[in-house]
Amino acid sequence: MLQDANLKVTYLVINALDEYVTDLSKLLDLAVCLSGHVKWLVLSQNKAVIEIKLRSGHRLMEFRLRSETNAEYMSRNINRYIDNKLSSLASLQDDIPLKDRVRDILR
Repeated sequence: MLQDANLKVTYLVINALDEYVTDLSKLLDLAVCLSGHVKWLVLSQNKAVIEIKLRSGHRLMEFRLRSETNAEYMSRNINRYIDNKLSSLASLQDDIPLKDRVRDILR
């Protein structure tokens, strides 16, 4: 599905990538392979294997979380992004409880 040429830009968020044990290498390969029309937001502590693989991707950007302050900053920005996207969904504008539920699930 993610390799469909008709697919518009897709955003994938992966939290705690460093905690993935099974098939981490496959997931990193997928991130590098699909970096054109799939935009990745990857949160991870520094791990050499992750850093090396992501640097090999020509369109990927690397973000490092070095302290809780940076993690909180990223969390706030992710929450703003979620709020912005939810505000743009016409189907949720008249249903505030549903909008709040969707927001809570995404966070």
